[in-house]
Amino acid sequence: DIEKSDFSRLFNEQTDFLGIVSSFENKHESSIDIELKLNKLSKTGFYLSRMRISALRETSDQETGLGIITGYHGTITNISDKKRRNTIKESTTKIAQTYRLARILAHEIRNPLTNITLAINQLEDEIPKNEETIMYVGIIERCTKRIDLLIEQLLKSSEQQQLKNENCDLI
Repeated sequence: DIEKSDFSRLFNEQTDFLGIVSSFENKHESSIDIELKLNKLSKTGFYLSRMRISALRETSDQETGLGIITGYHGTITNISDKKRRNTIKESTTKIAQTYRLARILAHEIRNPLTNITLAINQLEDEIPKNEETIMYVGIIERCTKRIDLLIEQLLKSSEQQQLKNENCDLI
């Protein structure tokens, strides 16, 4: 699709094309390696690409000492899938780190919570029972159970779920 067509048609942004031409003409670059969006010539839309391109020069220009650009030579690689895979890999890594953090937090919170529960059970047997002590012991027991329930929910929400395949009627 590209051969013998206008090179500028490839570029999604004309500023990208003009920047490359300018780099060759004004900055005297011999080659460029750049990531950019290129148009899909046979369809609508664009794709991410890596372009490695060199300018073809002929006969030396007296003023600049450089040859006049008569064409370009290079490779264009579609990197859309590679970028998408990297994004998925990064998000998977972040999710795994979140799961690991949730498990560590749950473990670190449950250790002192267990000690609090054991201590309150021991105190129940040792302190005199009156309305006030029964009320405070009840508050502590309810709060420790609530914290334990929250930790259990945190762990369940951070578990990696296994998909269960089964046949079903699509209709």
